[in-house]
Amino acid sequence: MSKWQEIPWGLKDIFLAVIMFALLLLAASMLLGLLIDSGWVVANTTAIVVAALLQAAIMVGTMCVVIFGLRKAKLLHLGISRPFWRHWPWGALGGIAMVVLALIFALAVTWFVNDLPEQALTGELVDIQGWPGFVAVVLAVAVVAPAAEEMVFRGFVYGGLRKKIGLWPSVLLTSICFAVVHLEFHWVHFSQILFFGVVLALLYERTQNLLVPIIAHSIYNLAIYLMLLIVGV
Repeated sequence: MSKWQEIPWGLKDIFLAVIMFALLLLAASMLLGLLIDSGWVVANTTAIVVAALLQAAIMVGTMCVVIFGLRKAKLLHLGISRPFWRHWPWGALGGIAMVVLALIFALAVTWFVNDLPEQALTGELVDIQGWPGFVAVVLAVAVVAPAAEEMVFRGFVYGGLRKKIGLWPSVLLTSICFAVVHLEFHWVHFSQILFFGVVLALLYERTQNLLVPIIAHSIYNLAIYLMLLIVGV
């Protein structure tokens, strides 16, 4: 029996988690909006970081309820098992390759696309004040977001789909969901995130170790964020 067939959750569990996540995220967004309107929370970079951390917590929490609470899964089903650090070079190489490809893609796009819209949250995240804000954003984009998103999209969603519908349909569907959640609907930004979702899924498929896409995702996010800070976008 393959590793994928041992996964105890399936398509129904993924749909259940999506519904739970959507409802909880809607409630959290409404609450945060009320706090901002009432003046309890200032709509600035800090609020954005808090919102990102809250979204990550809801995603991971929903997933854990479904796979550990309902399906009694184990960490190894999520791609977390000993020796966890065994395939880390794949993650490092994958992250570096994603950064290089992103730069090449950006240069190519400038030749063919005029008035490319700024990516969501880019302006807010680079408009930080002081070291505390910088550290908070780095932790959010380079640690929390990659870990949470890889657990949910590659470990949970891809694993459940892979069990039922095979390699390439699972890679494509997971990557589409990954791109949609990032709310980047201009074709340039969407296609870039979609492509990197495919890369991350294939890294997980190759190693079956969740640490690999987490490292690649983290390197990519951190490098892009630092470059945006340097150029002052």
